[in-house]
Amino acid sequence: MKEQLQNNEWSLFSSIQTVAYYSPLGDYIMLNKVNETTLSEILNTDKLSFDNIKNISIINHEWQHWVDYTSTLWGMKKMVNMYNAYNAWLNGKESEFLHIKILFNEFKQDKYYYYYTQVKNKIYGNGKDVWKMGMTIGHRFNEDGQLNMKKPLLLVNFASSADIDIARVPVSIASMLECNAMFQELATKSLFIESLEENDKIIEILELDRYIYKWLYDPNMILYTVVTHLTANTLRINRPLMAIHIASIISNLVLNLPEKAIRQMKLPVTALLHGQAGVNMFSNRDKGYLFFLILENYAIEHPDKLDFVVDDLLKSSNLPNPMQLEEIILDEINSYTKTSAIDGPLNDLMMEKINTGKILLNIKGSVLNRQSSITTRDLLANKIDFPNFLCSDTYIDTEHLSINKIINNAKINGKIDYNEWYKIYEFCEPKFREFVEVCGV
Repeated sequence: MKEQLQNNEWSLFSSIQTVAYYSPLGDYIMLNKVNETTLSEILNTDKLSFDNIKNISIINHEWQHWVDYTSTLWGMKKMVNMYNAYNAWLNGKESEFLHIKILFNEFKQDKYYYYYTQVKNKIYGNGKDVWKMGMTIGHRFNEDGQLNMKKPLLLVNFASSADIDIARVPVSIASMLECNAMFQELATKSLFIESLEENDKIIEILELDRYIYKWLYDPNMILYTVVTHLTANTLRINRPLMAIHIASIISNLVLNLPEKAIRQMKLPVTALLHGQAGVNMFSNRDKGYLFFLILENYAIEHPDKLDFVVDDLLKSSNLPNPMQLEEIILDEINSYTKTSAIDGPLNDLMMEKINTGKILLNIKGSVLNRQSSITTRDLLANKIDFPNFLCSDTYIDTEHLSINKIINNAKINGKIDYNEWYKIYEFCEPKFREFVEVCGV
């Protein structure tokens, strides 16, 4: 069981998050350096201290990944597709197995950036020796390995202050998700620093600044920092935490953009420079490109504005106000669930997850207009179950469980406990992988 718990293949951040990670397919947060006693203490305290700030910051980072997968329009649609895959396999109908391929194609799309990321020279920067950046257009490949000119992608090139190429990286969903999570981690640390005595506060502020610059100007992390660099560069922001915050707001908006809102979006004049590639990226609803368009619109409309206002962000792209936007989001996820979800033993569990997402969206807001994230108090107040945490000493007993009994129980009661869920996950995950491998052969 220990080896299975350490498997983070389905985490978007599996290459870097060794301390902790969120698994979308397993729907759990793995905390490799935190035991269950420590986790319980953390979840039941509101006090930040030198003793717990490191662990709380890590947990809040991964917690945000769970929030994004649970409560954004992008995440809720993926949740429907994930349960379709599970239901298809548990139904045993080969005609429904295409839903497994649909889900794994999405996983591949989320992860395509690994191939397109090229680190040419590992030149580290800092607050004084900053990087230069520019943008180009690349193209993806089809299933036969041929260039697909209808599926371009936006790439950002980085160079040192001495004009030495550092890296080329796509603007990806992964960067937006990591920006959101990193902002929550840094917001937690900032809140802790504010509670300190003046002498300690000065020391910790300097330490936090070093930590941020190390993250921003590490070539190994550039895949995950690109939207922050893009935001800081476009809006000429020289305060890194502010850039991360604004990039996180735009990321959350992009992850929540419904089709109706996208159709009425204003395109900046700079989009014309991308020609047919820009038209195709917009038609494909490429989220990296949508991020760029919204950022460009705001920069053009407010070139010298020092304070960032969410309403101005929405107006500059001709998007609905937050309240209207959330109504459209709910309509779209309701329609998507109604038309896309297939029947199966896990349908009630899926609907419970979708309803949780709607509640969290209402608390958080589609563009962080109310609060920046979800707290433990929010879950308790709304009687929502905590995310599934697996700690360094967690033991999951699945040996005695029967898949058939779990399925029958789910059909009758509409609920399963986490041991039963993990049994389904460890049963289906290798079957999914085997099926996807033979598709097209």
